[in-house]
Amino acid sequence: MKICTACQNEQAEGNFCGKCGNPLEESAATTKGETVATSEAIPEPEKASANATAQQASPQTNEQIELLKIESKAYVNYFLEKLKIPSYESNFKNSLISIAIFLVLSAIGIFAYVKNMTSGYIALSFFSIFMSLVIFFTLMIFVSILSIFLTTSLGENKPPFKVIIKKYGNYFPTAVSLTIIGLILILVKSNNVGIFLISLGITIVITVIPLYLATKYIQTLSFKLDKFYMFLIFLAVQIILYIILFTVLADNLLGQIQSYFPYFYF
Repeated sequence: MKICTACQNEQAEGNFCGKCGNPLEESAATTKGETVATSEAIPEPEKASANATAQQASPQTNEQIELLKIESKAYVNYFLEKLKIPSYESNFKNSLISIAIFLVLSAIGIFAYVKNMTSGYIALSFFSIFMSLVIFFTLMIFVSILSIFLTTSLGENKPPFKVIIKKYGNYFPTAVSLTIIGLILILVKSNNVGIFLISLGITIVITVIPLYLATKYIQTLSFKLDKFYMFLIFLAVQIILYIILFTVLADNLLGQIQSYFPYFYF
């Protein structure tokens, strides 16, 4: 029921009073009745279930946040320890986290550098360039790990593929640190020094770490061939895999370059 505040006329429908034309308001009794009806419309079991679900969700969320804090703190401690002692052994999870951080930061750093150097003259798609760089670096890392795995497969007591990944990612914190510093410098427009540090980090990941790991495995494992020849085999395997990789990616890479520089033809 609606009531007119001017003449106290009550009517069931309409927004204005039928007598004086003043705007109508809902009566307090009606509003209260609707509230009570709405409250009574919800069954008690459903209310209890909703309350129980809300109470369960809150502790679970808090537990997840606390777990994330613990994991983050543990990785930071591991990261700092690796900077002091690069040969310090880690678990598989920390190695994967280091690899993932390096892929993300290096891709962002290169995109920021290209954007700074083009000064907005070319419309760059962040997602496209970012994903292309992440995939490209991932494939290069995979080639390096596969080269080590294929080489060590020729020896006795060859290490599992997962162990090679763990040991490979074990040396990433140094490259990650250089990439972080390089990215910060690029963001403050110190482009040349920034891209140099990022390039140095990429060089460590793509060349230094696999050479170091391959050498360690060749020195510790037993092979039928001389260790010098095993090292040459590793280099040959790595070069062949890189040639295959670049041959497959060449057309796609040239197509992307031409999309940003349409006046150049290849």
